[in-house]
Parts: sequence; C-alpha cells; structure tokens
Amino acid sequence: MKLTISRDGFLVIERKGLISTEQNQFQTCPFAAFDKEDKKSTCGHWCPGFREPKKFLFWTYLKICSGYFFVLNKNFYDERINTRRLVIK
Repeated sequence: MKLTISRDGFLVIERKGLISTEQNQFQTCPFAAFDKEDKKSTCGHWCPGFREPKKFLFWTYLKICSGYFFVLNKNFYDERINTRRLVIK
C-alpha cells in the first residue's frame, strides 16, 4: 500500500493490484455529510480529524479520525507545497 497526500490535500491510497495512477482513488470519509451530486465526501488535510504525518525510524504513520495508517517511508508521498505561516507579532 502507498499513501499520498496530493498537492491539493486529498488523501490518495494505492492498494495492491493497482497498476497506474489513474486507478488510485481518493479516500472517502464515512463520517462526513454526503455531497448531493456524487454521494460521497473525500478525506483531506482540511478535516479536523486529519493529523499531520509523523515519521518514526523507517515508518510513516498518519492518524485519521480514530484510526492510523502505517506505511514504510518509501511508500509515503506528501505532495503539498510547503508554505511558511505568517506570524503576526
């Protein structure tokens, strides 16, 4: 399994057997209100239940809602653009 946080903050999971990136799917949220048009809501970094990924030795873990994803560091990609936060003093 490979985890990617896309440039736009969506959680993308590549599971065993998937060959191309076109087959990757956004993770849907079982707790969110469903969108009327496509009947699903996606998981992403805008959600309060989505924590920042942490690295420990050769593992990366990501806490989402009440669960965790554990993957090897080489199978985790964070494509978000790093921006500095403006600190007002």
